[in-house]
Amino acid sequence: ATGAQGISGTAAAVGASGADGQRGPTGPQGPQGPQGTQGIQGAQGVQGVQGLQGARGATGTNGTNGTAGPAGPAGSVGPAGPAGPAGPAGPAGPPGTSSTGGTGTVGPTGPAGPAGPAGPVGSAGPAGPPGPAGTNGTNGLAGTNGAAGPQGNAGPQGIQGPAGTQGAQGPAGIQGAQGNQGTAGTNGTDGAPGPPGPFPGTLPTGATLTGSFSLRTTAGASDPQSTAASFGFRLALNPAVTFVTPGNPTTACAGTPASPTATSGNLCIYETAATNITGTPCVFDTSSPTVTCGAASRDGFAIQVDPTAPGAVALWGSWAVTG
Repeated sequence: ATGAQGISGTAAAVGASGADGQRGPTGPQGPQGPQGTQGIQGAQGVQGVQGLQGARGATGTNGTNGTAGPAGPAGSVGPAGPAGPAGPAGPAGPPGTSSTGGTGTVGPTGPAGPAGPAGPVGSAGPAGPPGPAGTNGTNGLAGTNGAAGPQGNAGPQGIQGPAGTQGAQGPAGIQGAQGNQGTAGTNGTDGAPGPPGPFPGTLPTGATLTGSFSLRTTAGASDPQSTAASFGFRLALNPAVTFVTPGNPTTACAGTPASPTATSGNLCIYETAATNITGTPCVFDTSSPTVTCGAASRDGFAIQVDPTAPGAVALWGSWAVTG
């Protein structure tokens, strides 16, 4: 008959991963969002100097003349003109009687002849002194304002006023669309293997390890077969052991062969399938000199099965242990 299979050795620690390759270049940046609102405008500058005054309008028409003053006194009479020529002789008186009588009285003087023509006008006497000045007439109405003169040239620009206070910052612009994916960078060369990491002491409380086991062999009747598994990390204490057959989970071992679980301080071994074995497999402590079912060491465990009949024997599944 074939001898029992030897216990598997402890798995070697995995070396640390090499450093990551360099990262590929970043894709181009998306377009910028719209600009925020403009700040408050600064104060207006000082007004320029006023232009020159336009030309004066035309003078209004004169007012009406005042009334004339009183006439001055008459001048003195000029000298008399020369006497005119003598008038013609008057008619003769009637004849006297024929008798000679005494000398009659002289008849009355005949009427005076008509006056001779007037002599020429004498020269004008000297002008009298001027009369006193008449009172001033009332002022005439004010003339209408002349048309406005042309506008003067603009004064020079005033000094710019101080800048206004900075306006409040506008709201953030809408984020630009994401840039196209940059081309993938070339993988960096593998880094040199790092030094071996420190081997852990004991598995921390609450940390869970999982693994699988398999036994495939040919055996005769009454020929026990076994296989073993190592945790890879040492537990602080020997765990409690539960072998879970398909469809029979427990409170401590509520997982499945595909997703093994274990509560703290427990080792749960989940059977996936078995061929040609009798009874429940025996899980024992590999560090013990005797086979005691339902035990495991701090480092791993072994499973022993009894064949039902000579021939092929198989058992496989998964396990979970929690510190």
